[in-house]
Amino acid sequence: MLNQQSSYPGNFKRCFETAGTYLLLGTYTDNNNCSGSTTLSIHAAEKPKAQVNVSPEHPVENGDPVQFQDLSEGGTMNSWQWNLLDVAQQKTSLYKVQHPAHYFENSGSYVLALVVKNTEGCSDTTVKSIRVEDDFLVFVPNAFTPNSDGRNECFLPVLRGQKFFGMQIYDRWGHEIFSMTELAKGWDGTHKGNACPEGVYTWKLSIAAKSGVQKILTGAVTLYR
Repeated sequence: MLNQQSSYPGNFKRCFETAGTYLLLGTYTDNNNCSGSTTLSIHAAEKPKAQVNVSPEHPVENGDPVQFQDLSEGGTMNSWQWNLLDVAQQKTSLYKVQHPAHYFENSGSYVLALVVKNTEGCSDTTVKSIRVEDDFLVFVPNAFTPNSDGRNECFLPVLRGQKFFGMQIYDRWGHEIFSMTELAKGWDGTHKGNACPEGVYTWKLSIAAKSGVQKILTGAVTLYR
């Protein structure tokens, strides 16, 4: 009789679905028709359930280290194995601490697998996909003052993570008066050596990230003197 609920003839196997202590009472009869009984206490260990948390949830390349947090349940964990696969490079990083941190140098797809084991020797595995985004930043100021005071003299976008870019400036009639393809020098508010008048000028920015993602942005900038 098992836990006062089940009975089995002869040899048997039983899967314990719930952790706990079970009492096994066995009765037997030999060839001489002599009978006896025995009892055995059986402890069914709790099976762990592996769970992880990734913070931040949407990491960026070359940002702060990403924290991998073990949230597993089911007994006391005493063994952790983290396997992080870079899908593009087919390269695996291995950690054997409970809460490791990883610095992502490259954007792309990664697969994180955690194998946990508790003090009872029971183990479980969970797998999570991680997408690391490009370190891609675009900021375009909306005004500048080319008046030779040494402050805010040039109009220049602030970019990060770009592979290439091109920017054109247009006057109020739609004529192109300046273009740039590098960040070494911005627009100083002149055209063909002559100072442009105060006013609003439009711009068009074409940019591509290292991953190949492309954007075309437009806007306006005010020139003050």
